[in-house]
Amino acid sequence: MDVSEIFQNLNEPQRQAVTSESKNLLVLAGAGSGKTRVIAHRVAWLIKGLGISPHQLLTVAFTNKAAAEMKDRVTFYLKSFCQPELLQDGERLMFDNLC
Repeated sequence: MDVSEIFQNLNEPQRQAVTSESKNLLVLAGAGSGKTRVIAHRVAWLIKGLGISPHQLLTVAFTNKAAAEMKDRVTFYLKSFCQPELLQDGERLMFDNLC
């Protein structure tokens, strides 16, 4: 399975965060540094690269803009792998019927 597209446009520290073996990961960085990108790429990596069920993942964004961007990026990276459907339930974004 080709996962190289997940790593495109990531710098080395971002790549390390995306592929971290840690079960829990806090991405803490300044504005405009690529936090949303890293989280979206990590979700795609965990699902597509490692085969982890999306129902075992929790991602948190602190603004609606960041949540929408994360949703769009995850959907983009997973669309060739399966048919992701993200549902918005209040302030939460949930995966439903993914893969």
